[in-house]
Amino acid sequence: MSGYKAIAALLSFVVIPTDLYGRATALDAMTPARIIECGYSPAEPIHWPQVKLAQRPCDKHGVRHYVPKHKGLAFKILAAESDVCFVPDSAYQLLDRLVGETLAKVGPVALEGDTDARTREVIAIGRATADVLIAHGFALNIPTNTLADALTLRNDPQTGDWYSIDCDTASMIVLTVAEALRVPASLVEMTYAGDGKQHNFVRFHIDDQHSVNWDTNGQEQCRLSEPDLPPYQGIDMTTDATMGYVYRLLGQLAQELGNYPLAAREFQRATDLYPSSPSAYNSLAWLISTREFTHGAGTFDAVQLATKATGIQPNSDNYDTLACAFALAGDYEQARQAEGEAISRSKTPEQKAEFANRLSLFTTKPYRNCIGVAWTDN
Repeated sequence: MSGYKAIAALLSFVVIPTDLYGRATALDAMTPARIIECGYSPAEPIHWPQVKLAQRPCDKHGVRHYVPKHKGLAFKILAAESDVCFVPDSAYQLLDRLVGETLAKVGPVALEGDTDARTREVIAIGRATADVLIAHGFALNIPTNTLADALTLRNDPQTGDWYSIDCDTASMIVLTVAEALRVPASLVEMTYAGDGKQHNFVRFHIDDQHSVNWDTNGQEQCRLSEPDLPPYQGIDMTTDATMGYVYRLLGQLAQELGNYPLAAREFQRATDLYPSSPSAYNSLAWLISTREFTHGAGTFDAVQLATKATGIQPNSDNYDTLACAFALAGDYEQARQAEGEAISRSKTPEQKAEFANRLSLFTTKPYRNCIGVAWTDN
């Protein structure tokens, strides 16, 4: 999930095309596509200011009565999320409306004809989904942590009722529509070269040799040109990998709710389903290295997990976690070396300052580990 500051940093140097402002209806499917860079040029509506969403209520005694009319990925995701924080009928009902209205707007998709014709068909899916979301009051707000968060009604004293959405939550809905239409599509991850934050988009497969990328933030076809992506990014994610991505987000949710054993379970599920990604290894190692809990913690080796994460993606956050893992094990020399790596790989002055402060735990006697360190994007 993209970090909270990502949208502000992104919009500081991106000029949003004025022809996208306030678009309320789908462009004709025959309209030539404007191809943007994946992850850039976010389109309106954007919620101003970007806000950190309040935690939605978790009803421990919630009972589901509603039976969804549609099926697919997003409904499976809501069921998984409900195991961590009960998802009410209203979220399922809204998702049903979004999927149903988009399917009615798109109509049958044959994926026949030449490449251009097939491209127009899948672009129409992305545009129709965007238009339905806009009509229901959704606005881009980063981060929107989970799909149920996106489907929870918010109120702004100035603008009234609205729904929050971002790249991955919107992509989950697009993928569900594509699944209903039997159009092959997958989630794709990428990392911004500038600040190291992550982004997701949808890739439609129009035949055995051609695909079309669709950026839900920009509401346009996109090209991926970010350099030096790690091996697990820029490629099609399987259904298992996508659910692994989701379980990692649910681990973060459980961690924020203070249920650390449940968070560990969700992170473990994520590593099982999406082993090529470092994110869940890193998140689980960070949880073990920074939180005191007994049930289940002893079954995991934080150093091993963090080493796995740095081996896949040797970035500053993963090295910061590795440093805390070494400190937990009492190896402060290795902790200092790993934190030094984190500092040297930092993308921003704020990140460098945070890691330098962490380094002081391992250099000033009495040495300390990271138990109790505030939760971050790790």
